[in-house]
Amino acid sequence: MIDPGRNDPAQDRAGQVDPESSDGTMPVSDDSQHRHPVDLIAEDFAMRIRQGERPDIESFAASHPEHADILRQMLPSIEAMEKLNVGGTRRDISATTTGALSADDDLSFHCFIAPETIGDFRIVRQIARGGMGVVYEAVQESLGRHVALKVMSWRAADHPSHRQRFQREAEAIAGLHHTNIVAVYGVGQQDDLLFYAMHLVDGVSLADLLAGTGPDIGVDLQNDRQTAAWIATIADALQYAHGQGVLHRDIKPANLMVDRDHHVWLTDFGLAADPSSDRFTQTGEIVGTLRYMAPEQLKGHLDVRSDVYCLGLTLYELLTGRAAIQGTPAELLSAENRRRIAPPRSLRATIPSDLQTIVMKAVSEDPTHRYATAGEFRDDLQRFLAGRPIAARRVGAMERSWRWAKRNPGIASLSGTVLVLLLSVITLLSVINRSRTRSLTAIGKAYDQAAENLRQRSAALDEAERARESAVRERSRAETNLSLALSAFQEIVDNVAGRTGVAESVWESVGDDLMRDADSGATLGDDDVQLMENLLQFFEKFADENATDLRMPAADARRSIGDILFRLGRPDEARESYDQAWAIYSQLRGEDEGDAVDSTVPVESPIAVAWGQMRVAAALRRPSDVRAWLQRCRQWCFEGQAKPATSDLTFLWAKSLRLAGSLTLSTEWMTGMRPSTNGPGPGPDSLLARLMGESRRRGPNRAVAQYRWHQQCSREAIQWLEVLLESDPQRKVYAQTLAAAHQDIARQDRMRRDEAESAKHHRDEAIRILDDLSKRFPDDPDIQYQFADTLASAAIGDSRPVAFSRASDDLRQSIRLANELVRKYPDSAEYQSLQASVQMKLAISQYAAGRGDRAQDMIDESLVTQRRIVQQHPDVPMFRVALAQSLWSMADLQRRQRKPVDALRSINEAIETLESDQGGRFGKVRQAYLNQLRQRRQGIQNTLRPSPLRDSSGNDASADAAEAATP
Repeated sequence: MIDPGRNDPAQDRAGQVDPESSDGTMPVSDDSQHRHPVDLIAEDFAMRIRQGERPDIESFAASHPEHADILRQMLPSIEAMEKLNVGGTRRDISATTTGALSADDDLSFHCFIAPETIGDFRIVRQIARGGMGVVYEAVQESLGRHVALKVMSWRAADHPSHRQRFQREAEAIAGLHHTNIVAVYGVGQQDDLLFYAMHLVDGVSLADLLAGTGPDIGVDLQNDRQTAAWIATIADALQYAHGQGVLHRDIKPANLMVDRDHHVWLTDFGLAADPSSDRFTQTGEIVGTLRYMAPEQLKGHLDVRSDVYCLGLTLYELLTGRAAIQGTPAELLSAENRRRIAPPRSLRATIPSDLQTIVMKAVSEDPTHRYATAGEFRDDLQRFLAGRPIAARRVGAMERSWRWAKRNPGIASLSGTVLVLLLSVITLLSVINRSRTRSLTAIGKAYDQAAENLRQRSAALDEAERARESAVRERSRAETNLSLALSAFQEIVDNVAGRTGVAESVWESVGDDLMRDADSGATLGDDDVQLMENLLQFFEKFADENATDLRMPAADARRSIGDILFRLGRPDEARESYDQAWAIYSQLRGEDEGDAVDSTVPVESPIAVAWGQMRVAAALRRPSDVRAWLQRCRQWCFEGQAKPATSDLTFLWAKSLRLAGSLTLSTEWMTGMRPSTNGPGPGPDSLLARLMGESRRRGPNRAVAQYRWHQQCSREAIQWLEVLLESDPQRKVYAQTLAAAHQDIARQDRMRRDEAESAKHHRDEAIRILDDLSKRFPDDPDIQYQFADTLASAAIGDSRPVAFSRASDDLRQSIRLANELVRKYPDSAEYQSLQASVQMKLAISQYAAGRGDRAQDMIDESLVTQRRIVQQHPDVPMFRVALAQSLWSMADLQRRQRKPVDALRSINEAIETLESDQGGRFGKVRQAYLNQLRQRRQGIQNTLRPSPLRDSSGNDASADAAEAATP
C-alpha cells in the first residue's frame, strides 16, 4: 500500500478511500467541528478499562438510550482490543480517527481503536481508512521490514459476507504475482481481528495527484504519453488478473498508486470476485464506486469489459483533469448520464486524436463496442505509444446516426419517413426539369445538325485522305518495329543457344552416348535457361496472335522455340514446335494442294527444322525418324533433280548427311558404352566388338546395320564436301565441316578394333585440313579451337603406352594452341577447360612413355584450373564432367602405379564433384557417369587388402615407375 509520507490531517484524508466508497459508506465530513457523542462515550469506556475498572456495557447503553444499539455493538470490540494491549502502551481513541465525525456517520468503523501490536506487526501510523477496514504502516518485527497492514473493522467482521469479502480480497491479491499489483506477504487473525500484510508503496495515489494534495514526486499529469503508458501498464496487470479469474470491480484513480520511481501499482481488491462463481453477482446488489461504474454494473451484471470501462474513465479523468461522469448520487445512477460523455478533446484540444479514439472505445455504453479484454486495451495504447496505427476506429457519422436511431426508434422512424418524402419530391422535380431540358436540347441539336451535316460532308474527303496516309505510316512503322523485334529475338537465341562450347576431347573421354543426352544446354547457366524460358513464353504468345498475317516470322519463331526447348532438355515439346514450323513452311512453299507458292521462303529454314527433328529423334531413340527427316532434307535440297542445283543446296545436303552420321552413338544400341578398365582414361567397351562377332556368326545385327548406316552418311558427306571444296577452296566453312566429318568417322572407326587403319586415316585427314586452315586463318578462334580439340581427341585412341607416346606431339601442339587461345581470350571458360583437359592428357601420355619428371606438376596445374572453373561456373554441368574425367584419369594412373589409396582419393573427389551438381538438367548423364565411377571405386577398394609390401600410406612400396606405367 501507499506511504504518502505526511502527518497532517489534510494529508491523512488524501490517503483515505474515495468518498463514494466501494461498500456504500458515506464520506468523512471535512466541515464537522465537534466530536460525535459516541466518540466521547467510547473514549470514556476505554479509559476506564485502562484504569483497571471493569465497566458494564449494559450500564453504558442504559445511560445513553439514544445510542444504545450502537454502543452494544461497538463496546465489546473496544473491550477486546483493550485487553490485547494490557501491559503495553495504549493509543488514544481520537488518534485512530481521521477527523471529526458528522452526526450521520457510521460510527462502527470510525471508533475502531488500533492496538500497539497485531501479531508480528508493530503499528507505526494509520495510512488510510475504508468501508472494510483500516490500513496502517507497520513494521514486521521478525523481518524488520515496513509493510502495509490492512485490519478489518469490528463491525464488518460481525457480518459473514463482509468477512468473506475481506478474506476474498486477501486471497485474490495473494494469488496474483505481477510487477504492478501490490503483493500480499501474509494473512492472519488475532482474536476477532482479521488482517493481512502487503507491500508498502512509497508514493501517492492518482486521486491525490489529480487533487493536488499529494507529495511532489515529479509527475506531470499534462504528459499524455506518460499517462497512456501508466494506463497501459495497469491494463496489463488487469489482463493478468482476469486471466487468473479475478475481477477488480472498483478501478478508479484512488486505487492506482505511483511510487517515487514513477512505477504504477494496482491496489484495493476489496470488491474482487471470481466471474465463474455463482455468488459473483447477487440480484439487486450494486458493488463499486458509482462515478466509475459501467452501465451494466448498475444492473448487477458485469464481466472483464466492466473493468475496461472503469479503466477508460480513469484515463479520461487523467487526460482532462475532470471526471467523465458528473452529478449527484441520484444522477450517477442514471444510465442516460453515461451516454453523454463528452470527447476528451472538447475539454483539452491538445490531447492526441488517436488517444481520444482509444478512450471513447473503452468507455462505450454498449459492452460489445468496447475492447473485449484489458489486453486489447493495453495493445492499442502500446500501438499509440509506438507511433503505429491503432486498432480502434473513430465512430463515423453513419454509425452515430444508427446508434441514435436505436436509442430513439420513434423519432428515427418519423425522420426517415420525412427524408424519404423529401427525396421523392426532389427526384420528381428533377425528372420533370430534366425532361423539359431534354426537349429544348433536342430542338437545338436538330437545328445545329443541319449546319453540321454540310460541314462534315466537306471535311469527309479530307479526313479519309489523312486516314489513308496515317494508315500507311502506321503500317510501315509496325513492320519496321516487328522486323527489329524478330531480329533482336533471333540474335539473342543464336547468342545463347550457340554457346555449347564443350571440347570434343572431353566428350571422347566420357562417351558419346552420354554426350548426346547431355548436349542440350550443356553450358547454359541458370540465367541463360531463365532467359530462354522467358523468350519461349513471349514468342509463343507472339506467334499465336500474329500467325495469320505474319506466317513467315511465326514459323521462324516456332523453329527457334524448338531449338530452345531441345536445349532445355524437352525433346517432346521441341518436336511439337518443329512440327508447327514445318507445317507453315510447307504451306508457304506450296506443298499443300491449293496453296500459293511463296518463293521467298529460303530453303535453309525448313532444312533447319529437319535438322532439329533429327536431333530430337536421336534423343528419343527413334532411328527410323532420323532417316525419314534426312529423306525430307534430300527432297528440299534436290528439288526433284539428280543433284542439288546450287552449291548452297549441296552444302546444306552435305551438312544434313554429316549431322545424321554424327548421331551414331545416340541410337539405342550404344547404351552399353562404359569406360575401359585398362587405359589411362575411359574408353569404349568391347560391346561393339561383341556385336560385330555376333553379326558374323548369326547374320546382320540390327545395331551393326544402324551403325553402318550412320557411317555411310558420314562418308557420303565427305564426298559432297570434297566436291564443294574443290570448286571453291577459299570457303573455310567447307573445310571446317569436312574436317569434322573426317573426325566423326575416326571416332566411329576407333570403336571397332578391325578399323584402326581407317580411324588413323580419317584422323590424319582431319588434322591435315585443320592444320592448313589454322595457318591460313591464324586469328580465327573457332578454327584454332577446333584444331586444338581435334588434336587432343585424336590422341586418345589406343590405350597402350606406346600409343600415348606417339600422341605426345599432337598433344603438345594442342596445348600450344589452347595456351594461345587462353592468352588472347583470358575470360573464356571454354578455352580454359580445353587447356586443362589437354594438359591432363599430355601429362598422362608422358607418364605412359616413362617421362614423368614434370608430368605431376602438369596434372596438379590442370586440376587447379578445372577446380577453379567449376567454382566460377557451378551451374555449368559439363565443366564438372571435365574435372571428374581428369580425376578419373589420374585415379587410373595411380592405380597402375600401385597407389590404391591415392587412386581411391581421386575417384572419391570425382564422385563428389558430380554429386554436388543439383541443377536438374544433367540428371540422367550425371547418374550414368556416377554409376561408372562408383564401379571403378569398388574395384579400387577391393585391391586395398593388407599386404607386407604396402607402405604406411596404404600404397604399394615395391612398384617402380616403369611398372606403374604398364596397363
